[in-house]
Amino acid sequence: MRAAGSTQDRYDAVVVGDGINGAVAAAELAGHGWSVALAPGLEPDGPAALIGATAPGFVHDVPSLWHALFRAGPSWPELGPDLQRFGLQYLVAEGPATAVVGEAGVVLGHRDPGDLADDMPDPHQRATYRAAAQRTRAVAPRLVESHGAGLSAGQLLHEGPACPPPADLLPPAEACAAGRPSARLWGPLLARVGVSSRHPRARLVTPMLAHVVHDVGLPVVRGGADCFLAALDALLDDRRVERVPGPLERVEVDGERAVAVHVGGRRLEAVGSVIGALDATTLTGLLDARRPPTTTPTDGPGRGTSPQPRSGRSASVEVHLALARPLAWCEPALDAVPLVHVEREDGPCVAVSQPSVLDPTRAPAGAATAWVSVPLPGTADPRSVPDPAEIERATASALDAVGCHVPRLRASVVGCRTVPTPAPAPPDPALVADYRPLPSWRPGAGGAFATGTSGLYHVGAYRLPRP
Repeated sequence: MRAAGSTQDRYDAVVVGDGINGAVAAAELAGHGWSVALAPGLEPDGPAALIGATAPGFVHDVPSLWHALFRAGPSWPELGPDLQRFGLQYLVAEGPATAVVGEAGVVLGHRDPGDLADDMPDPHQRATYRAAAQRTRAVAPRLVESHGAGLSAGQLLHEGPACPPPADLLPPAEACAAGRPSARLWGPLLARVGVSSRHPRARLVTPMLAHVVHDVGLPVVRGGADCFLAALDALLDDRRVERVPGPLERVEVDGERAVAVHVGGRRLEAVGSVIGALDATTLTGLLDARRPPTTTPTDGPGRGTSPQPRSGRSASVEVHLALARPLAWCEPALDAVPLVHVEREDGPCVAVSQPSVLDPTRAPAGAATAWVSVPLPGTADPRSVPDPAEIERATASALDAVGCHVPRLRASVVGCRTVPTPAPAPPDPALVADYRPLPSWRPGAGGAFATGTSGLYHVGAYRLPRP
């Protein structure tokens, strides 16, 4: 809002970064009666549909676990009804939501944990999995919140009623190598969110993913990501969030407190808070002056440990395919599974999403779309884009691996687009040493963190833990 008789703009909160996390945070604050300005980030952020990118009539986007975590998190009850009122429609599988296929056979990630247990060959594993799934359901909301807020296991167990995560839902690396069905299923999903099965945080993230698959499914947006963004835009307008155009210049700091954001020649005064929805490095660089951390992280129940930088995801190539017909797998049960991971002996799994299984509007009648995620070898600079020859080799290898299970894959392709994706680079740990999770606010699918600067908060799951 603009104060009467003043040329300055004053708001209860100024959100910096108008991507998906920033927009959701702005909508939540405005829903509680705050006056909110939403300033752009330095780079585009969030999902967008690639309409006609491969062939006319085909709609592509990047499948994201963000939607599943958002649907399972604390923001959905507040924002979901209004988003649906503005046209958002999530589609989920009634049967298996995910699967893994390889030399060891197929494991189906059934929505019903009992069905998944029934597919296990060992009676003890079946009984253990059923019991573990029941115990996990009791603490599932806290598991989802802990992922976004950066809570440690000690904090999780101390701050709320919970039980230790069930052992059968926590596959360590040796269990994955032994080929236990549940480990084969959850291992690739851990990699999708950037957590190594060897990292201690896998003890929290694995049962969270199991809850998401069993109780929420892996939803896709009917019509593609642009339909989600249209509903979110309508919600921002409905809640009178002011979107401020222009280049983002700086965050003004007065003493030790963030007090305003400068955008396109305007000074947006934050009476209450400045909310950063950018990566930690960019956000820190926007401050008037950098200051060293003023506190030392502490461990232990009830004491906030600073969240660890995310760095588990490698660079990848996203291959968007327009298909003359839906994929026909050698194992027919996979034809209707929205997300399949294909195991390879010589490399990480290849993810294959089949969104038109749930949303036939994404392709002409009788046709289909698919998305293949191809992991790439690590580089010295995780943000660097691989050279075209490396992209071509990796793409061909991945499509060959999928083709072993979908013999007519290449013959059905009528359009293809490859999009290289650099790995997210972790910030300097010193930049987040003062960060503390805010247990009272976990917007969207991420968390909210108090930073080392008074009045400055950081939202979004900014980086995953180190592997």
